[in-house]
Amino acid sequence: MKRVLFISTLFPYPIDNGKKVVIAGLVKYFTEKYGKSNVDYILIGDELSTNNGLYFNNCFKIEKTNFIKKIRNVIWNSLIVKNK
Repeated sequence: MKRVLFISTLFPYPIDNGKKVVIAGLVKYFTEKYGKSNVDYILIGDELSTNNGLYFNNCFKIEKTNFIKKIRNVIWNSLIVKNK
C-alpha cells in the first residue's frame, strides 16, 4: 500500500483561492486513490482548520524558522562552512 505525504505552507481548506484549489484537488485525488488513512499533511507556518480530520489521516503543524535563524544559517553554510 502506498502512502502520500504533502508538505506545504498553505492549508488547502476552505477552498477560496487558486492555490488551494490545486492542492485540495491533489488531496482529494490521492485520498480517493489510496484512502484517507494513507494521506498525511505537514503544514509549515499556517493555521490549521478545525475540520482537518475530514481530509487527512494525520495533519502536523511545524512553526516557521524566524528571520534571525535564517540569516545565521545562510552566513554559516555559505560563508563559513561553504557547503552550500
